[in-house]
Amino acid sequence: MDGATEQVIEVDKSASLTVDVHFDFVCPWCLIGKRNLDAAIRRLGSLRPDVSVEVRCHPHQLLPDIPAGGVPYQAFYVNRLGSAKAVDARRAQFRRPLARRACNWRSTGSK
Repeated sequence: MDGATEQVIEVDKSASLTVDVHFDFVCPWCLIGKRNLDAAIRRLGSLRPDVSVEVRCHPHQLLPDIPAGGVPYQAFYVNRLGSAKAVDARRAQFRRPLARRACNWRSTGSK
């Protein structure tokens, strides 16, 4: 050799990732986000099995002024979105990503 020394560096190949999730239990968009997060974690696990993932869930009430007994569903959303047509459009918008994640969502229309 030309006088150079070989240096060996040990690398810790294990890594961790912590994800803090803030969600509302009754929020349909939160369900979509949860399904997407689950898929991303599975994908990461297949690509980087050395990475451990910790998901920390933090409940958050999106509409804290809603009474504990709830409110009539359709009337609430018509009031919130402006019309029955807007409610139908929002439902359709919501169902598309659910279908991609093979989720079923049923709204009974009650409360």
